[in-house]
Amino acid sequence: HASSFEEAIAAFVRSLENERRASPHTVDAYRRDLDQLAVFVRETLGPSKGPGDVTLLTLRRWLGELARRAEPSTVARKVAAVRALYRHLERTRVVAASPAAALATPKVRRPLPTFLSVDQAEGVVHATESPSPANARDRAMIEVLYGSGLRVSELVGLDLADIELGDATARVTGKGDKERVVPLGRSAIA
Repeated sequence: HASSFEEAIAAFVRSLENERRASPHTVDAYRRDLDQLAVFVRETLGPSKGPGDVTLLTLRRWLGELARRAEPSTVARKVAAVRALYRHLERTRVVAASPAAALATPKVRRPLPTFLSVDQAEGVVHATESPSPANARDRAMIEVLYGSGLRVSELVGLDLADIELGDATARVTGKGDKERVVPLGRSAIA
């Protein structure tokens, strides 16, 4: 028998999938994070407790236990999941106020993105100098990647219809399905 807290999580996950159209990775991560919180709530508050019984102190105790064994980035993701859950619960009037709103997010150091060095890019260009369709494609991809600063995922998502040779631009769909136009260098156009 699911508790009202677990039922609230299930309803939130359904809304993420159907209404918010969140990525499957986000849905899975939030479900796992919130299921862990549900176990903590059941063990510390009792099996019959619902979302309205969870206080800021309950959430801080859960995150405090997590912080001893998890990376700050993991704890930050769990804070985001709990905040999103309680925003949903406020919107649907399951709770009057969110205990998660006052949670502090741990500082997360993000690694800098890696880039091709000039030597690496030149090495690929030299490796693709012999004439063949595959080499021409690879060289064009490296020129676009290096010259435009695209992510690899953005590059491989490009279609011919996204490229305007006359304007020397490409329409790129990036993270979060955000679209932008990037310039193409002369070498990429060639």
